[in-house]
Amino acid sequence: MTQQNDAIKDMFEAGVHYGTLRASRNPSVKKYIYGTKANVDIIDIEQTASQIEKAKAFIADLKENKKVVLFATSKSEVKDLLKDSALRFESPYISGRWVGGLFTNFEIIRKRINRMIEITDLKAKGELKKYTKKEQSLMDKEVERLEKLFIGVKELTSLPAALLVVDPKKEFIAVKEAQDMGIPVIAIANTDCKISGIDFPILANDSSRSSVDYILHHLLG
Repeated sequence: MTQQNDAIKDMFEAGVHYGTLRASRNPSVKKYIYGTKANVDIIDIEQTASQIEKAKAFIADLKENKKVVLFATSKSEVKDLLKDSALRFESPYISGRWVGGLFTNFEIIRKRINRMIEITDLKAKGELKKYTKKEQSLMDKEVERLEKLFIGVKELTSLPAALLVVDPKKEFIAVKEAQDMGIPVIAIANTDCKISGIDFPILANDSSRSSVDYILHHLLG
């Protein structure tokens, strides 16, 4: 019980419990609301703690079986935290705008990633020197453009076993693609998000760095 109380205290200190304005509440989160204060929903973080444990067990099982979890968010407040967590977990990531078709048109997207790798390798070997300066400049620009989109997923050679997102409302395209392809979704979601259909929702303040950092730290161990 003391350990559980300590966890609840830590979540309060991290601001995990702050929801959005009551007027923004999505009906799907109603049972996870503890109350409302100054028109702001307060999340029942005892339930959040249980959600973290369920998602953590799922992720641990995937890791044990060498399955891949793709991390994704374009949320400016926390995208660097998500990227750092993905790198520590040795997972691919999208830390910025979702690339439409990454799941639903994976083979075509993979060709673009391979093109990025091909040009990068040629440059590293000094083999771009056989091209004109104009051609080299065009390829440099092409790689720069592709890296902005794909640098975090260049090792992703097949569809991942799961998708972890921060703010499924903002990342609705990624979530929809995952659902269309039968990929389980883990989502750190505030009270303005639709969580019906999310396999492992984690109700929490998804705009606070301390909140998201706390959850990622405890999810990944």
